[in-house]
Amino acid sequence: MTQKDHDAASNDLAYVRAIAEEGRNAPLTGGLMFVWWGSVIGLAALVQYVSDIGLVKWPVDMLWRWTIALAIGWGAGFWVERKFVTKIPGGTTFGNKTSTAAWAGVGIFMTVYFLGLTAAMFMMKDKGFPFEYLFGSMFPVVFGLFGVTYLVTSVAANLKWMRNISIVSWVLMVAMIFALNSSHGMLLGALGCFALMVVPGIILMRQQPTDII
Repeated sequence: MTQKDHDAASNDLAYVRAIAEEGRNAPLTGGLMFVWWGSVIGLAALVQYVSDIGLVKWPVDMLWRWTIALAIGWGAGFWVERKFVTKIPGGTTFGNKTSTAAWAGVGIFMTVYFLGLTAAMFMMKDKGFPFEYLFGSMFPVVFGLFGVTYLVTSVAANLKWMRNISIVSWVLMVAMIFALNSSHGMLLGALGCFALMVVPGIILMRQQPTDII
């Protein structure tokens, strides 16, 4: 191999490495979904809170309110993703694929957990189980999962600031455990959704690419 060929091969290798590094550090494209789910669940928690403190009486009970919220979240969420998120450049990078899979897992877990509690409530409703207390456990469990998912995403997408959100998630998880018997627990859950999902989602939306370079 001549020196010219060697230099050309080195330049090609450097180019491939640069492309790989750009892919690894590519901005996440799921910011809109963060905002969407954080808003849906956060608003549902606020509705539950004003009901718990007796400020407003709703025509449907707790179970139906959360069922409607999850149905809206999944149904409209699929439309938002197809219409907007999939059209953002960079969605096929390793960081974005990892983040999408991790957060989809959180969403599926949250839904299955809710359905499991609902089924248990109907099957054992005459046995005196504190099902409202169990439904309240969803927030500390989900906030704990948020922390794990943010930590995984921070490594996959090389976003160190997400590690701080992991810590906040776990702090809120503990706070929600202590707030299970409080009438203000749902308010804390709503604020947690806005802080852990909506705010980071807005940050990601501001960083994501809008054009193919």
